[in-house]
Amino acid sequence: MALMDIEQNDVNISKLFSYSKKITVNVPGEEDKTMDFYVRLLTDEQKNIAQVEVLRECGELRSHLKDPKWKDRGVYLPNFKGAKKEDVIEYIANTEYGNALLQAVNNIQIPYPAELVEDATDEDREEYQKKIDEYPLLAEQKITEEVLRIINALKIDLNKINKDELERRVEIASINNAVATRKDKLTKKWNAYYGTFFDADFKKPVFKSFEEYKNSPEVLLEVLEDTYNEIDIGGSELKKLLVVTQ
Repeated sequence: MALMDIEQNDVNISKLFSYSKKITVNVPGEEDKTMDFYVRLLTDEQKNIAQVEVLRECGELRSHLKDPKWKDRGVYLPNFKGAKKEDVIEYIANTEYGNALLQAVNNIQIPYPAELVEDATDEDREEYQKKIDEYPLLAEQKITEEVLRIINALKIDLNKINKDELERRVEIASINNAVATRKDKLTKKWNAYYGTFFDADFKKPVFKSFEEYKNSPEVLLEVLEDTYNEIDIGGSELKKLLVVTQ
């Protein structure tokens, strides 16, 4: 079986139905006043619109960052002039951890404990349960080992290249990291913008435009974005759900 084969008891199926949440927040600047908001997951149409907007802005940022003459380039990209080679390599490796994790998940195959026969003894069942309980930790350990192997291999390869190529690689890594950070922040904002309402029936959006959302008090936006993340099905949980329900 594949790595993500998960015991059904280990999956929080209720998350499939936790698509909304009511929150009460303090009105910025008015200590004794509160407001209720209702946050729900985006529809497929809203997700598509949000994704397009995020890709457009990220594409524009990437285009700017590739231009050595762009006036704001230094705001986003670290300056490695005079830096030690090992520090540059460490930075590049750190930006690759996300990709290394995905690669590790695809590389590692950990057989899930085989199901017991109907007439299994109590001792067999106890041992089986122990293996099930230990499986998540085992999977985490194996994935961590594979991630470290991939990262270490990358560092070895980076140590072999010349200065000019290393500078090229760190520029690519810096740009990718800056764009990924922007993508994450924008996605959170679009999710909260589309997903926040005044009413439990989700008929009255709080924000009339994305511009209005961006100009709202930051303390409010942080609460809304965190709330959306709480009800959103994360990647690992979704993978579990997909395996169990297939």
